[in-house]
Formats: sequence, C-alpha cells, structure tokens
Amino acid sequence: MTTPPYAPTTTTRPRHHMLFWMAIVEQLSIGRVWQEEGERNERRLLVLEWNRSYAANSTSYDLHHKAITGLVGSIEKR
Repeated sequence: MTTPPYAPTTTTRPRHHMLFWMAIVEQLSIGRVWQEEGERNERRLLVLEWNRSYAANSTSYDLHHKAITGLVGSIEKR
C-alpha cells in the first residue's frame, strides 16, 4: 500500500483518534439533549398533574374566595 505524498502515515492515526473523540462528544451531547428534554417533560407533567389535583381538591376557602370575588365583581359593574 502506498501513501500519497499529501497524506503522510503520521497524520492518519491522530485523525482517527480525533474522530473517535468527536464521536464520543457527539453521543454525550445527544444524550444530554435527551436528558434535558426528559426533565422538561417531567416538569410539564408535574405541573399538569398539580393543576388537575388542585382543581379536583378545591377547599372551602377556594370556593368561598371564588364566590366572594364574583360577587364583588358584579357589584362593581353596577
């Protein structure tokens, strides 16, 4: 096997080494993106779950506050 004059044999090993590490960095970056996306989805689901449970478990204070706020709003419109 002959090596072309513009690509000496000493450059192939560092190039392969560099490509190897670039591939590792790429995979780690992709993994981090997926991890961040998963964390965002998890937070989004927790907020949705909290909102659902809050609406389903309204306390008497919440109901009274809503009624009083509505009453005050209707009086102010007059």
